[in-house]
Parts: sequence; structure tokens; C-alpha cells
Amino acid sequence: MDRPLIIKRSVALLLIILSFAVWQIKPDLIELIVRQKPILFGRYPQGQFGALLVLTLLLWSLAGVLMLRQPLRRSLAGWALTVVMMIGLIAAVTYASHWLSKPRYVETTVSDQAVAKTSAKKHQELQLQGILRHRPPNQNYQFSWTDKPSRARSYPEAPSGYGTLDIALSSDANGYRNPTAKPPFNTVVVGDSFAAGSHVSDHQSWSELLQGESPLSIYNLGVSGSGPSTYLNNFAYYGLDKGARLAFFMIYEGNDFKPEVAAKINTDGAEQGFDFGRHFKTAFKSSPVTAGLRRLSENVFEKIGAENPVLGYQEKVGWMPVRITHEKETDFYSFKPKRLLYLASTKDQFRQSAAWQDTAGILQRFVELAVENNMAPIFLYAPSKPHVVMPLIRTELDAQQLHNFAAYKARKLPPPKQFKREFFDNIDSQESVFFDHCQFKGWKCLSLTAALQKATAHAQQTYYTYDQHWTPEGNRVVATLVQRYLEDSGLTH
Repeated sequence: MDRPLIIKRSVALLLIILSFAVWQIKPDLIELIVRQKPILFGRYPQGQFGALLVLTLLLWSLAGVLMLRQPLRRSLAGWALTVVMMIGLIAAVTYASHWLSKPRYVETTVSDQAVAKTSAKKHQELQLQGILRHRPPNQNYQFSWTDKPSRARSYPEAPSGYGTLDIALSSDANGYRNPTAKPPFNTVVVGDSFAAGSHVSDHQSWSELLQGESPLSIYNLGVSGSGPSTYLNNFAYYGLDKGARLAFFMIYEGNDFKPEVAAKINTDGAEQGFDFGRHFKTAFKSSPVTAGLRRLSENVFEKIGAENPVLGYQEKVGWMPVRITHEKETDFYSFKPKRLLYLASTKDQFRQSAAWQDTAGILQRFVELAVENNMAPIFLYAPSKPHVVMPLIRTELDAQQLHNFAAYKARKLPPPKQFKREFFDNIDSQESVFFDHCQFKGWKCLSLTAALQKATAHAQQTYYTYDQHWTPEGNRVVATLVQRYLEDSGLTH
């Protein structure tokens, strides 16, 4: 055997050994669990598994090429060409297949000429930017949904969630959730999934409950996955012609003060031009090929090894999921570290942030638009799950475990005791800044935090265990509070 061939085959053997060695890299399993990331075969994060699989196939194919007697340059060129062609083919098929998928939501730029003339006029007059967002119009869905961990490899001995609900979800001619609303409308609601009512049936959403127990006839423009600029656009296009006298703008602190949500006024509009990166990212995400791989991962790979022990979990972050114990039962609440840290900034830090400044500007435009159209604007402040439940466990929460949990999102934190003290000192900062602004502007604003927290402390599970939204009980608490506020303010007459 000639010397060059011996060298090539030795290198091939090393590549094979390397392909097995890279699979021995162990990620931090506890971090993956608390961040609710998909874990394959009980140990690999999805991204790492995909990268290792591709790397292994490349190493094996390259090793196979090196085992051949062909000249090295020719064989490597053929190998490289084959790899490029395969990657290109897979990418092309994945991209092309996205045209076959049916989107869950419809998005239209506010400058789209397909929009009705009256709406186009509003766009010109108000100089709106960004998108309109809604569900496909005139649809009815019936399905069951279970409150359970989003990943098979989840918290050790994960407690049961809220349970299984049979959900009826419908959309009207505009693509919004208004199952019983009939004109004339005296109230309009805008917001995200908390405004629309996520993971509850049509009749269980807070706006439907409120409508059933008050003189209000509500047109709900809430839609999941949107931010303040989209709330404003939906209101301008679909809310101004309803003849309403009240306009609710629901702010959800868990998303609406994030820079990528609040500050991104132009998302895909002509004002910024066509965004190729965003387009292809959306196309690949919505592709049936991607969806099929996701289902294969969830139904097969993620279930393998999902019940294996997680060493050190209880000692490191055993307080998650949060336990709220009552006389006869315990309710559980889980969330990711990032949602905890959204609440960790001081009032000055939040007040000076670009996210708050941009959102405040949108709120101002909403107020002006409502007043111009003879509507009384009212802001509803919807707290995040950790804002409601964390103060209820402050005394018994171990500072080191809280620090361990938060450190999976932010690496540079104060010492544990200091971090715990500062976190609870700042947990109301965003809400305080918001209501200081309301008071300064003279706006009508209602906080939902205290009512939800009181109900949570008194044996009502207001949020789902494994989902961030309100349960039917949580929606009921909100409806009751809003009704009482309107009655006390004389706005229901």
C-alpha cells in the first residue's frame, strides 16, 4: 500500500473517531430544563443535536472519500460539490414548501394597496407604519388543549397542570374573536393574546364575561403575537368606525416593554423595503418540512430518555415550578428565567429605556386618536405571571436558588442575597413607571396586578402552570375587576 493512501486512511480513521467524540460533549441539562428548551434523547439540546448530526454525516462522508484510491484533489472536489448541492436542494425544497402551509395569522402592511380605501385614507392621515394582524376570517375551531410542560424532558416529577380544556375558538369577518358581539358597539378592546383570551373558549374570555354582565357591547381587536404598534394599527383600521364610546388598550408587561416588540414600528412594510432575512426566516419556520421535523422531534426523539433522573436539580433550582399552597391543595406556576429578569430593572433604568419611550409614544397616539373619535381611552395593565406569584413566596424562597435560576439568563448578577433583595425591591418598577406616566398625563389606567395576586393567594389558579396566560378563573377575576371599575367611574351608563 502506497504511503499517501496510508496517510489518507489514517486521517479517515481519525475523522471517524472524532465523529463519535463530539457526541460526548455534555450540555448543562438543568439550564435546558429551566429555559424550557427541547432536549433530544434525554441529553442534547435541539440545536446541538442538529449540528452534531450534520457534522457526523460530513465527517463520515469525508472519511469515505479519503478511503478511496482516487487522487485527493479530485475526490475532495467531488465531495464538496455533492455537499453544496445537497444543502442547496434541502434549502430549496424547505423554502418552496412554505407556500403550501396555511398561516395561523394574516399580516398586512398598513400601506398595502389591497386594503379598503377608507383604511388607506387612515394610513395616509395618521402616518401609520408596520402591520395589521388578525386570524383568518370566518373560522371556527374546536379542539382540546392540555396544560402540561411544553417539553417531554421537563422538571423532575413535573406536577400536573391545570388540566384539559375543550376550546371553541371563532373569528369574525375581520379575523378577530367576537363570537357574540353585534352592532352597535359601544366599546373597543385592543391588545395581544391577553386581550383576545388565549387558551380559553370563546365564552370564557374576560371581554365576553364582561359583556355578558354589563351594558357593554364589545368589539375585541386583540390578537396573539402582536405588540403596541400593531394594537394601534388594528385600532385605527378596524376600531374607529364602530361608533364606540370606550376604548380599552391592554398592556402586557411580559412582552410589550421588550425592545424588539415595542420599538419595532416598521416590521415588514414598504417604508423599510423588503426584508429578505425576515422573509426567509419566516418561510423556513412555517415550512411543512420544518413542521414535520419538529413533530418528529417532539413525538419521538424528545421522549427518549425524558424520564431519566436530573442530578442536582432540587438542590440548585428546586423551587421551580413555584408552589402556592392552600389549605387543601397546591397550585403550581412555572416560567422561564427571562420572564423573571424582565422585572429586575430599577424605575430609572426602565424609565430611560428605549422600549418604554417608544411604547409611551404609541400610547400617546392611541389616546389622541380615541379622543378625536369621541372615545374615552382606558388602559388595562396586565402583569406577567412572575409579577403575580413571586411576592407570594418571597419569605421562603432561597436566595441562592433564585440566583441560580436567574443566572441561566444573565451571567453577571450581584451576590445571591443582594440579588434577591434588589429583585423584590424592583419587581413593581415597570408598573410604577407606567402609572406615574398615567397620572402625569391624566389618563384612566387600571392595574390588574393586585386583584390577580389576591385571587392567586386565595386558592384560585389564575394563570396556567405551564403556559403564561390566564385560566378561566383568571379571566373571571379580570372581568369582575373591570366591571367594578367602570361602575365606580360611572362609565357603564
